[in-house]
Amino acid sequence: MKKLIIALLICCNAALYGQNLVHYAFDTNGPLGECLFPQDAKGQVSYSGVVEVNGSASEIMAVLLDYIASQNVDSGYDLKEQAKSPRSILYTVKCSVGKQLREVTVMGSPVFSALKDASDISFKCLLEVIDGKFKYTLKDFLTKRNTLRGAAKNDGDPNLIHWQRVNSLTREKNEYALKHNANKRSTREVLYDYDSQIEFEKNLYVLEHDAVSRFVEGLKRVSLLANKDMFESDIQPERFEIKSDSGIPMFSLDGFKGNLLAKGNNVFISGDALYEVAGAKELIKQISIDSLWIVVPRPEQAHFIIEYHVDTSGKDKAYIVVRSKDGTASYKSLKYPASESFEDNRSTAKLVYKNLKYKVTRVWDGKNDKDLSKFIIQ
Repeated sequence: MKKLIIALLICCNAALYGQNLVHYAFDTNGPLGECLFPQDAKGQVSYSGVVEVNGSASEIMAVLLDYIASQNVDSGYDLKEQAKSPRSILYTVKCSVGKQLREVTVMGSPVFSALKDASDISFKCLLEVIDGKFKYTLKDFLTKRNTLRGAAKNDGDPNLIHWQRVNSLTREKNEYALKHNANKRSTREVLYDYDSQIEFEKNLYVLEHDAVSRFVEGLKRVSLLANKDMFESDIQPERFEIKSDSGIPMFSLDGFKGNLLAKGNNVFISGDALYEVAGAKELIKQISIDSLWIVVPRPEQAHFIIEYHVDTSGKDKAYIVVRSKDGTASYKSLKYPASESFEDNRSTAKLVYKNLKYKVTRVWDGKNDKDLSKFIIQ
């Protein structure tokens, strides 16, 4: 059987190759604080609290069972019953967080692409009830990281995360920066990949912590008056990516005069299929390195939009469509050889970007361009 080469690619473009590792959570020296949850001298988390609820033990147990059932159905948690008595019940709880692009190739040819969870969290939840109250205890926390590699596997206590992934990548980035010419584009691309991966890992820690916190907050809000609709609103679906758009103004064409493609304007970049997303991410990377435009997370915040497409009819070819939000101005680039491979689309996106940069630079220099002049609003 031919060996499968599995490439796990984080959505922010940093390629990682490694094995799944299991670590205990949630001790960290990151921005959330030294300890996300209380732990004992051995580093084991045991998190508990008491909630007062008007009602008998049997009534409280019935409401708790309804809450657990709603979480299994609506929230993305996977709860399995381990032990049960009239006044207590023990569950194992699992939740997956963080999305990454995953591509499987055979002899260099892509077989399939998919979204894969970057981290799995599991813990045990013991619920004990008496008349008028119940106690919850969370313990035996584990995180299964799907992106650990390099020095990150060995930093700190082997049973704790210690923000090790972020610290390791930061150290690797700083060491690389000291040894390479920061003016070279190849160096700036590598540093961009480091920064993107570090930001992804920071967000992943937040997602892991919040997944547990939301489960606990839901328990605290349980009452005999609660109904399934209340439980459904406890946890919102996880976003594909965490991006802060604070400080980025909403943009309107009302009264706008000038070049929509002017340097420093806002652009929204999109791709539909996963391999198109890989190309779109590369466009974001190249634009960010050159500070060509400001990449925004929502189309309504942009002066214009760039769409990355792959035409799979006949020989695969990739191209971009640049358009104004109202559709009055549009430009379709030349088509370049491509495939459904992430790597091919990253390479092709570089070529597309190089051509687009050449054309818009000519416009900025006052030279006429029949393809892009339509983006200038008089």
